[in-house]
Amino acid sequence: MNKKFRPKFLMLLLTDSCNLNCAYCYRGEKSNFQDMPFEIAEKVLILARASTDYFHVQLTGGEPLLCSELIEKIAKFIYKNNFPATIGIQTNGILLDRTVVNLFKKYKIQVSISIDGPPEIQETLRGEANKVFANLKLLSENEIPFRVTSVITNLNLKFLPKLLLLLSTFPNFEGIAWSFIVKKGKSFKNSQLNLPEVEEFKSILKEFLKTLDLINKVRVKPITFRELEIFKKRIEKGLKEPFCIALKKESLAVCLDGRLYPCSQTADDSNFFCGTLENPEVSGFLALQKFSLRDFFCMNCEIENFCPEDCPSRTYYDRGENKKLICAMYKILTEYLAR
Repeated sequence: MNKKFRPKFLMLLLTDSCNLNCAYCYRGEKSNFQDMPFEIAEKVLILARASTDYFHVQLTGGEPLLCSELIEKIAKFIYKNNFPATIGIQTNGILLDRTVVNLFKKYKIQVSISIDGPPEIQETLRGEANKVFANLKLLSENEIPFRVTSVITNLNLKFLPKLLLLLSTFPNFEGIAWSFIVKKGKSFKNSQLNLPEVEEFKSILKEFLKTLDLINKVRVKPITFRELEIFKKRIEKGLKEPFCIALKKESLAVCLDGRLYPCSQTADDSNFFCGTLENPEVSGFLALQKFSLRDFFCMNCEIENFCPEDCPSRTYYDRGENKKLICAMYKILTEYLAR
């Protein structure tokens, strides 16, 4: 693997199973639910260790906490072999309990929870909202830091400032990330789910940033906004760094049967197939490089001198409809940082 790419961000898709039925799941419908054999995880971790000096392991699915025993085996293997790796998990938060909390503590697993709005919106879009928000209290009681990822659609955008206020009441809440809907899988078939309108997006983003400022004035540890942090880092580096680490062949998604893809969003898409653990190849990465906003969709950008770019797989699946939103986002962030 070290001759093909150096995966510093390793995504293990541990299971096809999920305990929710989100309308915008880009993994799509699955008929034959399976979990990743530990031998697959073990092999890819050994290969990653041989390929790079440091890497992060992101556990995802489906819902990864449906196979918590596998998570413990993976974490134990990493620690036992003293691998230079950190571990994170993306979960819907429903199955959090004291056993899981102890697992997170023991192996210093970084926690990110999928929440798309305050309880009434979360219930509509995902379900089991009461369990999720109750489990945030459990994390707080046990001093487990957590972050939140919100899928941005036309249905939940205006509720995100309220969500931020609610999450800020948890002292262990560290940051939030916005992830625009990917029109793949279930969301591709759902005509009610779309990207938000540009003008509404601008208005809500400004309100969100104002809310963030007000909250951080009174918090001991400021809450971070991932998209703002990414933008600041790119400015510091003269905007030469690609937005997406997959474009540098530094990310890798591993399916439960050992198939490889540049990222979890491209998983199961033959257009971005990167071979298997036994025979890795770079063709999927090369295919992904065609779909950056800069190279494929941009014509007249709202921001002078540079293109802010976006996730290339999202650009591909959203057919470039994300262009105006991304330009609007980074124009507003530019104005925000220039205050």
